Amino acid sequence: MPNGELKADVHLKLKKAKPEQYPEEEFPVRAQFSKDVPTRQFTVQVIGNLIGEECAVLIKATEMEIMNNLRVPKKGSTKVVCYYLLSNASTFFIREPTEVKLCKMSLHDAMNTHDVDKIQSAMDKCLKFRVPVTDDTIAAAEARIEYLRLRTVIVDSVKRRNIAVVNETLGRVVGYRYREALVAEVEKLLAFRKELHSLQGYPQGLPSLREANEELYKLTSPKPSVHNTMKALCILLGYDGNVKDWKYIHKHLKVTPDKLSEMVILKRMEYMSEHSFPWHKMDFKVLQRVYKIIHEYPFEQVKHVSLAAAAIYKWIDKMLNRAKHVLRSQ
Repeated sequence: MPNGELKADVHLKLKKAKPEQYPEEEFPVRAQFSKDVPTRQFTVQVIGNLIGEECAVLIKATEMEIMNNLRVPKKGSTKVVCYYLLSNASTFFIREPTEVKLCKMSLHDAMNTHDVDKIQSAMDKCLKFRVPVTDDTIAAAEARIEYLRLRTVIVDSVKRRNIAVVNETLGRVVGYRYREALVAEVEKLLAFRKELHSLQGYPQGLPSLREANEELYKLTSPKPSVHNTMKALCILLGYDGNVKDWKYIHKHLKVTPDKLSEMVILKRMEYMSEHSFPWHKMDFKVLQRVYKIIHEYPFEQVKHVSLAAAAIYKWIDKMLNRAKHVLRSQ
């Protein structure tokens, strides 16, 4: 009830004596009740010794009302909302078999790791020995497995770099009962989704020229748009061989034997990228030919096929613009 109070009462159940034999102030047990309004929690502490007897702790709720600017109990509104039955430990003594104790200890040890398979195996062993599914240890293991699996899903969704997958993962997190435990992971996932949106749905940003060269060197049969981009690059860099043959282009992507950190094509690209490069000495017809070849395919189409080729495409466009600016200023 929204406007009410809770209190705890103790009712003693005697096996060998009637309740009337105990005056209320001399009950062998008494209950202390405290509540924390901000966290909506209450605590009942039972003090005393049952001496083989049993007692019930009744949690009662009373609705309050305002009368003469005072909060007073509403008549007839008191109700019992919860029962706790307590007994002496010696009254109900259940001895767990040794094998059950051992398998539960193994499950506790497994839960201290991040190995889902290990926890699952230990839990299956407990269930094999007929540990009930309602046991606290089994419940804790299931919660741990669910948490670790969801963390793995989050990591995998980042690796896949796909907005649809990220959205699906976020949906699973929203439905997770202990999602507060994944606040940090969710914040990172939201930031990652924002990054993917900024890339307009593409899985990642363009690689560096060195990374692009290394990636293209791995190709043996590139798509036409990729081959066309590299064809334009070779003509711009001054290669006069058969650029229609991918083997010819691939040969110049190969690492040189004297300097393993350098590539033939990359070395020429780095030289042409320098501001001191003599663009005024470039053949205008060559530049026109490169411009015509590179724009046979739009940038977005090349980017959809290969990010490495897209990086080269973007670099060629940049060089053509620089040459255009220099030639116009002459």
